[in-house]
Amino acid sequence: MPDWLVLGQENWDLVERRNQLLIGALARRNPGARVLFVEPPMRLRGIRGWRPPRPRRVALNIWAVTPVRPIPDRLFRRLSDKLEAAQIRRAARAVGLDRAMLWTQDPRAADLLELLPSSGLVYDLTDDWVAFETDEHRADEVRA
Repeated sequence: MPDWLVLGQENWDLVERRNQLLIGALARRNPGARVLFVEPPMRLRGIRGWRPPRPRRVALNIWAVTPVRPIPDRLFRRLSDKLEAAQIRRAARAVGLDRAMLWTQDPRAADLLELLPSSGLVYDLTDDWVAFETDEHRADEVRA
């Protein structure tokens, strides 16, 4: 079983949701596989809660990390992507991931794919995210 880099849409916390349940079961069945769960990034509006993005162990062979996107996307989205990806790569190296499989449900992850080393991609389509977009331009971006 490969190692996994999971780009999540929620934080790893005490309330076990679908991703935590699936990843936890996968990790228990494959104790040699390591998992880095990447939480949604901290943004400028939450500056008081910023801390260095260091991986923390959340289960036997699972770590979580919360990257920081210090620059608003509306100003420099591509630079923010590069900064976030650099933090994820650093955290992956810290837990021993080299070219893990990438797993995500988040359409935003498409902007990070080319910036992250991976051996493959699992896009876990659970909802029709385009249906939730009211702005047609944004719906086109999500669709792409």
